[in-house]
Order: sequence, then C-alpha cells, then structure tokens
Amino acid sequence: MPDLVTLASLKKQIKERTDQTSSQFIGDSELLTYINGSYRELYDVLIQCTPDWNLAIADFTLTSDTLALPDNFYMLRGIDNLSAGVQGGVPMKKFNFADRAAGGVFAYYGDWRTMQYRVINNTILFSQGAGNTGNFSGISVRLWYVPVPADLVLDTDTIDAVNNWSEYIIVDVAMKIVTKEEQDASVYKFQKDQIKERIQSLATERDFTSEKVSLTRRD
Repeated sequence: MPDLVTLASLKKQIKERTDQTSSQFIGDSELLTYINGSYRELYDVLIQCTPDWNLAIADFTLTSDTLALPDNFYMLRGIDNLSAGVQGGVPMKKFNFADRAAGGVFAYYGDWRTMQYRVINNTILFSQGAGNTGNFSGISVRLWYVPVPADLVLDTDTIDAVNNWSEYIIVDVAMKIVTKEEQDASVYKFQKDQIKERIQSLATERDFTSEKVSLTRRD
C-alpha cells in the first residue's frame, strides 16, 4: 500500500526543520520550486536503482514509420509489436545507428522478426529491414516507458513516500534554505547522503526475484 505524503505535509515539515514556520525568508513560490527540484532528484535516484519503479504502458496504432513520444516520456524500457501474430506481442530490438541506411536489419525480411526501432529526438523511428516495403500503417505497438514525474502544485497533491523516503526531499530542501541563509548546511548534507545510501541499497532489492533468460522464437 502506498505511503502517501501531501505537498502540504512536506512544506510543514521543511519549515519546522529550518525554523521557517513564521518566517517570510523563503516565499511559497520559491519553496515549491525547491521541493519539486528535490522530488525530481529523488525520482532519478529511484529510477536508477529500479527502472520499473514507475513504469507506464501505452498502446499505439502506427500510421507511418515514426511515432511521436508521449508528452510525459522520460526513458524507454521496451517496445512490443502487437501485430506480430503472437499473443502478448513480440519484443522489438533497437537497431544500431550505424545500420540506419540499410534499414536497421539485414537478416530476415517480411516477417515478425524484422520490426525494429530507435528513439531519435522526440520520435521513435521504426524499421522493417533492408529491402522491405516498409508499410507500417495499422501496426499496433506497445510502449513500456518511465514517465517524467508530475510537479507538485496543490497542497493536496501527493507522492509515494515508501517507508519515509520523502525525508530525502525534506533534508535536501532544508540544505538549500540553510545555504541561502549563508549558514552551515553540512548536517543536512550528511543526512541527505545517508538517506540516499539507504534508498540505493534497499530500492535495488525491492523485487528479490531474479529475472529468467528472455525466451526467443526459433524456427
């Protein structure tokens, strides 16, 4: 079950931690900027440890060999060809950039094995192999990707603190505030490093099961 913490709670804890409860030294807008910056930093730590931490899935039907990335796209985990005639779809491979002129694939033409992709700028470019007609219209694909974290805006907005990992945000923002006051922030820096080490050691092991070798089709 998620351990949800509201933006209002984060603000309150940060102000109490830095003796800013009745102070106007840090305005609400600046505090919100600090919080969202620290939240994104925490998010990156979690994603580096566990790429599937906040995995999103989206299905699309192609009309050409390119597909615009979702507006909230951050990092790609994989793409499946849902039109390959295999239940659940067929995972695609990324073609090598050096092979772009040849269509990305050299071995098989005209079957489910030829569909490959590559992320270029804000689009995904698909290839069906050298010599293929490249008719992508109507092909369904599934994107597995990590979305960017949504900014906290309203006091009722929440994040999943997961065993009080929101403490990372609190001490990081506190460090920024104390630094702006031109005070010694070393205590908060030490606390942040300790929390980060704890998160990195535990988040990596959130799923203790090991992955099996990927199954591939053989003819």
